[in-house]
Amino acid sequence: MRKLIFHPLTIFSIAVLFSACSSPSGSGDIENGTAKEEISFTPKEGVYESDRKENIKKIFHALPSPVEMADLIKKTGSAFDKSYLNDPANVSNYITSSQRAMNLGIYGADLSYASIFEQDRQSLNYLDAVQEIANALDVGAAIDKNVFDRIKDNQNNQDSLMSIITETYWTINAYLKENESREETSALVLAGGWLEGLHLAGSHYIPGNVELHERIAEQKYALENLVNLMDTYDSASLDEIKADLKEIQVLYSEVEIIKGKTTKEKDAGGMVVIGGSKEVSMDDVTLQKVLSKIKDIRNKYIN
Repeated sequence: MRKLIFHPLTIFSIAVLFSACSSPSGSGDIENGTAKEEISFTPKEGVYESDRKENIKKIFHALPSPVEMADLIKKTGSAFDKSYLNDPANVSNYITSSQRAMNLGIYGADLSYASIFEQDRQSLNYLDAVQEIANALDVGAAIDKNVFDRIKDNQNNQDSLMSIITETYWTINAYLKENESREETSALVLAGGWLEGLHLAGSHYIPGNVELHERIAEQKYALENLVNLMDTYDSASLDEIKADLKEIQVLYSEVEIIKGKTTKEKDAGGMVVIGGSKEVSMDDVTLQKVLSKIKDIRNKYIN
């Protein structure tokens, strides 16, 4: 498997993912006349914090960058199609923390897609949607109030954009070290972004596109890690998405993993590095079943 490349907007999406923090107020807050649902987590007995951190690390290595997916789509000669995206106007429809977290991930992937296709107006619309939904999730305390304006002002300056977003990423990490994170919210954001990335790939997929086919097949690894992470919690908040992801996992069980030859090499310091390769084999019937299931599940969460 090739090493995934992270784009500034992807780093931004990860930063937002880690910024799903607990509000200092109690679960009885009222927002817009509606009782605000707080997502609380209870780690399963016997599951240690180090295990969750290791799963999160694996997920980030396995998950494709939304921008990388969009770049693959663009290279097929496909045209930008906003009908494949979740309308930014839907933000106000998401009332619960679970809905907001899922759609924060979805909007993050849509933002990446619009950006790689150089759709400036659409990118700004999705940036606004991300900002609104992030504020609704009480992320504002972790993000400088001017960061979104700075991102907008530097849309065409990639170096400045990278600097701003990297700075924000580390600021949020520092914030989380001093505050209890709402870990399940983070898992939902991650799931939303993963679903949307595959939904976009599937919407543009044309039989015979080998690279997209392979990238979709490789998601067997990412999905396994994502489900493993969610399985470390006992929570009604995650029950629905866990069940949905496991339905996709059943379909991915038809994907064959082919192990390649083990290699031994010395690095610059003289240390022996043992490596190996794996390939995935996914037939067209299985691929279409997976894409159909992903589309159905994704549509359920945006409606």
